[in-house]
Amino acid sequence: MEVKNKEKLKIFSIFFIVLCILSGTLIIFYTQYIVEYEDITFRFSNLFADYEAITDDIGTPVANPDIPTISQVNTWLRFDDTNDVLFQEDVYMCGDFAADLTGCNSPPSSFSQYSGNKSVLHCK
Repeated sequence: MEVKNKEKLKIFSIFFIVLCILSGTLIIFYTQYIVEYEDITFRFSNLFADYEAITDDIGTPVANPDIPTISQVNTWLRFDDTNDVLFQEDVYMCGDFAADLTGCNSPPSSFSQYSGNKSVLHCK
């Protein structure tokens, strides 16, 4: 009878040790995942804040933009004269070039969803 109890105690002890090792391993992995999750959450919140700062400056992207065909893009590239305009600090800068390329400053008739002027870079 005493031998059976010793065997049971031995089996229980081994089971308990294995259970402790597995629990410890799970706690270590869980802690690592929490740290990674917090890092990703932090980076996402920074990215989202940067995105909001950009959209405050340039406005909301067009919801349903006209997507041109390759032929339309090639035609536009042949006739677009944006590169002929001189860069002038505090007068005509990078944002103005970008607005011209999107049609915000001088919208083509096919881009009726854009409006704006050279002083404010917002497409509506």
